Amino acid sequence: MDLNAQIDGKQSDVLLTYRALSQAFNKRVPGKHWLRTYFTENERTIRRLDKKLDGILKEEIANQHKKLLAGDATASRSVATLSLHGINVLTPEILQQTSDTLRGFLFAGHDTTSILLQWCFYELHRCPTSAQALKDELDEVFGADPNPKSVMEQLSGPEAGKLLGRLPYTDAIIKEALRLHPPGTTARVAPRGSNTTLTLPNGQQLVVDDLCVTPRAYIIQRHPKLFGETKDDFVPERWLGEEGAKIPDSAFRPYERGPRRCTGSELANLEVRIVLACVARYFEFVKVGQGELDLDEKGLPVLDDKGVYKTKSTMFSTHLVTAKPVDGMKVKVQIKGQV
Repeated sequence: MDLNAQIDGKQSDVLLTYRALSQAFNKRVPGKHWLRTYFTENERTIRRLDKKLDGILKEEIANQHKKLLAGDATASRSVATLSLHGINVLTPEILQQTSDTLRGFLFAGHDTTSILLQWCFYELHRCPTSAQALKDELDEVFGADPNPKSVMEQLSGPEAGKLLGRLPYTDAIIKEALRLHPPGTTARVAPRGSNTTLTLPNGQQLVVDDLCVTPRAYIIQRHPKLFGETKDDFVPERWLGEEGAKIPDSAFRPYERGPRRCTGSELANLEVRIVLACVARYFEFVKVGQGELDLDEKGLPVLDDKGVYKTKSTMFSTHLVTAKPVDGMKVKVQIKGQV
């Protein structure tokens, strides 16, 4: 299904309905008991739009399933369609499960990759040492030509997998951006009668049966016991070599862990790796407005004692379904070396 997201007047019903649903979710007042909001106009709008989106997706799923059974070569190659292979009877349960999965993909994954890229480019803009280290790695792997066409030609060839596997510093940049700016979270419900117990730092124990428990990746991934005095600093090197091996797996959970881990995490990392390889050396992403660099009287950026450029204000995330940069990450894009 093509959403035609960037073509005015041709956007699909799925996209338009999802956008309206997302806007309604953003109007929710956090902390209020569900009974106090269930009958409000906004909650009725959410239920109506969710039902509409569910119906649109089920119709598309049913159409794709018919094509699969008929051996139609035009059947979609999407993850959702591929999951229907081998299913002869599309039961209501399977149809509902597939629709739920698709809505989950849309809701939790439609912009998380772009958010990660925004933070990668912002941190590289602030950290000249990291930007230079990334350039050195990309030069070594793809050659000195920074033109995106040159990189894409190599990534379109048979050695693409090997090339992407030779980018440890690029991967470290991605992990560090995810550590500082996790775009999403998850929640789990402790079953009633399971006697699920949490131990607080002071030793107090709490039974959380029948409660929704949300691990806060932002807090965990900036914990001083795990990341020391540089917990709030952008330091990709922490993920390399012996130092990186010492970081517990449980300390890094931007995609969560276990059975609730994001199913698209590896795809997201691959996409970001490719985009960084193609454009990081060729384009300069200059922050404007919130979080822009503080310049001296000569118009040059000023380094602090950590080797990071000073900024006029602090960039941070705001929660709009996912954790988005507060100003939408407004930047000016230019070819490096050109003004």
